[in-house]
Amino acid sequence: MREALIAAGWLLLNPVWFIVPQQAVSENLFIFLVVLALSLFLALAKRPQPVWALLMGLLFAASALTREVGLIYGLVAALALWRIGYGPKGKGSRWAIPLIAVGGLAIGILPWTIRNAVVYKKLVPITTNSNINLYIGNNPKATGDFIWVLPGDGIKLWNTYAPNGANEIKVSEMAGREAVRYMKDNPDKVVALWPWKLAKVWLPPEPGKWALDKDSVFRWYRTMFWIATLILGLWGLLMIRGTPLGWYLWGIIFLTTAVHVITYSRIEHRSPLDFLLVIPVSVAIAAAFGVRTAAKGRA
Repeated sequence: MREALIAAGWLLLNPVWFIVPQQAVSENLFIFLVVLALSLFLALAKRPQPVWALLMGLLFAASALTREVGLIYGLVAALALWRIGYGPKGKGSRWAIPLIAVGGLAIGILPWTIRNAVVYKKLVPITTNSNINLYIGNNPKATGDFIWVLPGDGIKLWNTYAPNGANEIKVSEMAGREAVRYMKDNPDKVVALWPWKLAKVWLPPEPGKWALDKDSVFRWYRTMFWIATLILGLWGLLMIRGTPLGWYLWGIIFLTTAVHVITYSRIEHRSPLDFLLVIPVSVAIAAAFGVRTAAKGRA
């Protein structure tokens, strides 16, 4: 209970609320769905229930329909539940709960996949953005940041209507081919951007100038808040290592980071990490509070 209250308080302090809610972006719904799914994951880690596993899979599927990375989050959750090693009938059924969760994930995504097949006349599991994101991060003009660029006459095609979304599919396939070709032909340039992308994901955002205007104050607050989140989050992650929650969070953090390194990196798009780190932050603060309380009691 104490950790939950601390997490709620830390969430309210997050400066992302000054940015994300003011824009019509899918991160709002994505974060909400992931938190709901994660609450079921925590329940499943203590008491395996097939219905909960199915619902968790459906929630992760819904999050994947807003942000594709939700699919990875769901698969990692199923893997972590498998790692726990028990099912509704004990140790002998360790595959049951993970497979039900993956089934929920598939059931949730299937209707959209069918819709895409009907509209595009092609197999598109969720969205055509994956290939485009890969190209944005791997092309001759790539900087590691988000810069809207498409190969050849891709932008013209993208902005031209065609029945059944034919141009969208064409641009996506073209972007995927060109991205892979560029990565094969220029591995040195591709790898050279990885440290910059990694830094963009994890280093604090640039602070504002020394002034009392609204923008500068907000930038400094955002920078200091992220530094505190990183320090406390790492402490908390080390404390819960070896637990189901620890396996899940470490896996998610690694895979989310890898996605940004392979594609492109932008502070605004790391908001899921902000919210996932709230969990180990609350564990670290609760532990520090507990140590202080214990020390005070001994005194």
